[in-house]
Amino acid sequence: MTKVALEHTAVRADFARFAAGAGADVLMVLPPDWDASTTPDTLAEHYGAVAAHFPAMLVTGIFIPVWNSS
Repeated sequence: MTKVALEHTAVRADFARFAAGAGADVLMVLPPDWDASTTPDTLAEHYGAVAAHFPAMLVTGIFIPVWNSS
């Protein structure tokens, strides 16, 4: 398979199910981000929906600082 443009999380989750059933080894998805609307919650929702159907390894390029109290 090659690049497939799907614009909504639900459609991407359906495609993840299709890709897994077709025997795909890798599925690369990007979160929907209209007008810079992506938030940590929408990222979790998006990748969670896709990962329900296809094993997920996330490479986002987004730095999330981790607070350490020690």
